[in-house]
Amino acid sequence: MDIVEIADSGEVSMSVGDTVTLRLPENATTGHVWSVSSLGAGLVLEEHQSVPSRDGAPGAAGEHLFELRALRSGEWRVDLRLAREWESDALEERQIIVRVG
Repeated sequence: MDIVEIADSGEVSMSVGDTVTLRLPENATTGHVWSVSSLGAGLVLEEHQSVPSRDGAPGAAGEHLFELRALRSGEWRVDLRLAREWESDALEERQIIVRVG
């Protein structure tokens, strides 16, 4: 399994059956959490979770992990959104292209 940190947008290559973990910085204490707004048909979201700061300081930023598995070959887009659940506007949006060979 590969771990990919997403700075803005990015690309990753993998094979059918492989998994990749996307890591994005997140401070869930603000109410802003990452979610997948769109996922290419050749991918499946296996798991996702918010992980608190490693130092354990109250209010410190942690990260959000998304584990994706490749189901079939192709080029698939993943759209990610940082927002509060009760607000319609996103604070930030990112995109990753997954190339499955």
